[in-house]
Amino acid sequence: MENSRIAFLFPAFINEYSNDEKHQISEYSNILQSHLDEASIITGSDLSLVEIHGCQITNELLSQYIAYSYSCTLSDILKQRSVVPNFLSGYSMGIYAALYHGNAISFTQGIKLIRQAYEEIKKCCNGTPFGMATIVGLNNIDLQQIITQNADNVEIINKNGEYSFVISGIYAEINRIANICHQEGALHIRLLPVGSPYHSHFMNQAAQEFGKFVNQSVINDSKVEIVSIINQGIIKNAAELRKELVMNICSGINWFLTMEFMIKQGINIFIECGAGDSLTKIARFIDGDFKMYPMNKLNHLLINTKNI
Repeated sequence: MENSRIAFLFPAFINEYSNDEKHQISEYSNILQSHLDEASIITGSDLSLVEIHGCQITNELLSQYIAYSYSCTLSDILKQRSVVPNFLSGYSMGIYAALYHGNAISFTQGIKLIRQAYEEIKKCCNGTPFGMATIVGLNNIDLQQIITQNADNVEIINKNGEYSFVISGIYAEINRIANICHQEGALHIRLLPVGSPYHSHFMNQAAQEFGKFVNQSVINDSKVEIVSIINQGIIKNAAELRKELVMNICSGINWFLTMEFMIKQGINIFIECGAGDSLTKIARFIDGDFKMYPMNKLNHLLINTKNI
């Protein structure tokens, strides 16, 4: 433990569930239940009744609440077991759970921020069919050329690896680009189960309105340094965190550079604090001498904390 540098990674709300999450943390089920109960009171929905079926929760907002609750539960477990990170980073809207772990916001405040962001985003979309997709197997130049030649309302909004990207925009154009990428030899294409163009310029108005709510919210300095997925800067004070929350709605992100930055800072243990193992899968395509621990390896990690 003394020779390790650790980062906690908080995944986005688009999680793949294994149906085994509750069993994996059965020893700490009281923590998860406490968070679900608290979220249920705030939201008016009984989240303990939400069923996780293999891959996705179909209701987008409920999915966000559930994913946040799982991430905060993992955060609490690691705190109880005195696993202390050098950095935190939130993939996309995993930023809320990162702020929770850093004691910058309360669990309740996180739920309220998630709900407000969702409401502003939906108002901004105004019924327009938007979408997102992952494209794996093309480089940035080739993908950008395909978009430029075939779509006016699609953006590359995230780089997960040298040949792995996320695009966002009008659904019909997203679908068109996905089909062309398939014809051009992309290895994997997945339309994501969201109806909003997160991290794109379409969300500028939503970010502006969300900013009004953020500026009125209780947000403290983080007790742990947070690495920005937008510009890979290290942020900790409340003013920087407020800006990060707002820009996270409408700005492009770069997970690949974020991971590279932390690896260069000597991070050799990454713990994925959330359901599923999406960030662990992404990390397979990132070079470096490090280990990844997703949720299903949590018990192994905690048993062997002295050896990591």
